[in-house]
This record gives sequence, C-alpha cells and structure tokens, in this order.
Amino acid sequence: MAIGALGTGFYLLTQVNKALPPDAVPGPTASQAWRKHWEYGRWALAVSVVTWIPYYMYYPLVSYFGGMAQAGQLRALMNLSLPMEQSYTALSILFLPYAARVCREKGIQSSGPLVRRITMLFIFGALAYWAMLIPFKGLVFHVLYGGKYLEVAPLIPYVALGTTMWSAAFGPAIMLRAIESPDSIFYARIVASVLSLVVGVPACRSFGLWGVVASIIVANLAAFLISMYILQRKSNLLTVPNPVLEGES
Repeated sequence: MAIGALGTGFYLLTQVNKALPPDAVPGPTASQAWRKHWEYGRWALAVSVVTWIPYYMYYPLVSYFGGMAQAGQLRALMNLSLPMEQSYTALSILFLPYAARVCREKGIQSSGPLVRRITMLFIFGALAYWAMLIPFKGLVFHVLYGGKYLEVAPLIPYVALGTTMWSAAFGPAIMLRAIESPDSIFYARIVASVLSLVVGVPACRSFGLWGVVASIIVANLAAFLISMYILQRKSNLLTVPNPVLEGES
C-alpha cells in the first residue's frame, strides 16, 4: 500500500506540473511547505492516536476481563459498522476542500449552516444504513459468521447509536479542519479518550460487552458536543468586529 501510494503521488505530481500554466503564481518554497505540513500534520497525527483509544483499547481489556471469546464477539459487532465508517472517512476527505472554499469565500460565519447540513447528512446516512441492517441481523450473522455470535445480536441497536454519534462528529470536525484548527479536534478527542478510560474500564470489568458499548456511546457523544462547542467559540471569536480597527476606518 505504501509503495502504491508513493508511486501514485509521483505520477500525480508530474501531471500537476504539466497542467499548471507557465505564468502561474509561484507557490511556497520547500521549507515553507514542510513547515506548514508539520504545523497541521502533527495535530492530525495526535488525533489519530487519541482516536484509537475509545475504540481499540477495549479489545485487550475485554480479553483480560472476559477472555478471547468475548473479544471475538466485540469484533463481530464492530465489523458491522466498518462499511459505513470507511465510507464516511472517504466522504470527509471529499467535503474538506469544499468546506475550506466556502469559509474562504464567505467567511467563517457561513460555517453554521454548512456544518448543520453535513452533520445531518452523515446522521441520516448512518440511520439509513442501520435501518437496512438491523431488521436482517440474523441473516447478516448467518452470512458473515456462519450463525455464530448470535448471542450479541441484541447489542446491534446500541452499536448503531454509538456509530451515529460518531457520524455526527464529522460535521464540526470537517469544518475545524477547513479553518486549519486540527488541534481543536485533538482536544475534543482527548476528552473522549479520558472518558473512555475513566468510564470504560470499570464498565467493561463490571458489565462486559454492554459496558463497552455504553462507554463508546458516551465517548462519541462527548466528542461531538465538545467539537460543536469549540467550533461555535471559534466562529464567535473570528466574527467579532475589532472596535479599534473600526474606529480607525
């Protein structure tokens, strides 16, 4: 995958150089580009790390408290959300340049309606996905797992709720990335990770898979609410007029 991505990158670079007009505005220097990538990319890397905690920390915990069989049950449940999650990750990359262009042309004050539209699109998409899957959960478990893990099928609606909360967080997250504030996403995710550790560990120990699923719901809801709060604060700060500059004008 890495070699394929590297080859694709070099090919696209050659095509971009061919497509650019000779009188194009000069871009940043290599050192400026590296510095800009590091300013943004270090937070993106940190977000990837803290996003791992509310989801994947439960597999070793469940194995420790309940055994490998229970970890397999958790994996069987979470596998059902993978098609939606991967689709939404790809869609977020597609929406990001659009959101950045809207903010550049109309200002951050336009972020409210756009965030609501993106958030509702992702929420309704998640609801539609689970509405098609939940009525046929018995058939799905039979096709995917040969009829195994049916004992955890009643947890699917709660997994659906958790992933719907996760889907909702894409709206503010896309906009925060569009205004080049990935650190805000990190702060929201770190709170969700702390909640997962504080609530999830004892819940996993006491209630098994029920505790894990409930903890995921709480963490995703917290990440969504905190992301919306941070975005709202940034929108207010960036749209407040500067009285000094207004007096000078």
